[in-house]
Amino acid sequence: MAINKKFKTISIPKTVYDATEQYINDKGFPSVSSFAAYLLREYVKGGENNLEIDTKRVKKRLKEMGYLK
Repeated sequence: MAINKKFKTISIPKTVYDATEQYINDKGFPSVSSFAAYLLREYVKGGENNLEIDTKRVKKRLKEMGYLK
């Protein structure tokens, strides 16, 4: 069996996956993986200032959910 070296796997909590799946339902992304790849690509390419997501708000929410300290 050949291993696909073009992709790597990351783990996220099921609750985050499920919420993301619902969020992208009508956004034109075919999968949670493609949405995550898009976000990461945009973040790395443009840096924090060019990403349309308010990083402070995301971190605050992740703390509230218990994923960050």
